Amino acid sequence: MDEISADISKKMIASAQKKFADEERIDFIELDIEAMELPKSFLGRYDNALSFYCLHWIQNPRCAYENIFKLLRPGGRVIVTFLTYNDGFKAYLKTSENPVYKSYMKDVRKFIPPTHTYANVRAEVKKMLEETGFEVIHCSNREKTFIYENMEVLKDHVRAVNPFLHRMPEKIGEEYLNDLVLEIVSRNIIFVNKKSNNKEEASILDKYKVLVAYFKKPLNIQM
Repeated sequence: MDEISADISKKMIASAQKKFADEERIDFIELDIEAMELPKSFLGRYDNALSFYCLHWIQNPRCAYENIFKLLRPGGRVIVTFLTYNDGFKAYLKTSENPVYKSYMKDVRKFIPPTHTYANVRAEVKKMLEETGFEVIHCSNREKTFIYENMEVLKDHVRAVNPFLHRMPEKIGEEYLNDLVLEIVSRNIIFVNKKSNNKEEASILDKYKVLVAYFKKPLNIQM
């Protein structure tokens, strides 16, 4: 049985190949799931497809779902989960209006999921999957919460996932990071806790939404 792990990023593939060099069951390949044309050798080849916290980066979801459909054999099943809403994405838009950061964030909307503009995320994603040809077994848009113990933990998280920092000079980048974190915090719930040394520390309750879907390619589909 073929098992592949695919990513659009050459750096991610190289990192995975290095980390799992002894893993013989998996091949790591560079693949754009939004490509207009897939390698013919991949078509109708796979029984299952999994994607966890990746598809919120795509800007053409219909194309991505059509490509997943093409990769699967009849009866092939898919499980996906991805962010559909997070205040961090709104904070990107807000900070991109700042003249100091604007030139580094011209493509900001490329990093904001299309689902941010959907009136009914579950209904629209389900409709798109069905129009692609999938049989949808489950589709839900779930509200989740996460508590950052303090501002530094939140800041470290933001730094790790931010797509703009590497473009900025160090000094501007640190100012941007601080402004971005403050913008995110302004949109969330803050709890003030007293530590054992009687100092106060703020915890941040972050609310976000995640789509979870399970669907399959019909068995009677013509290849």
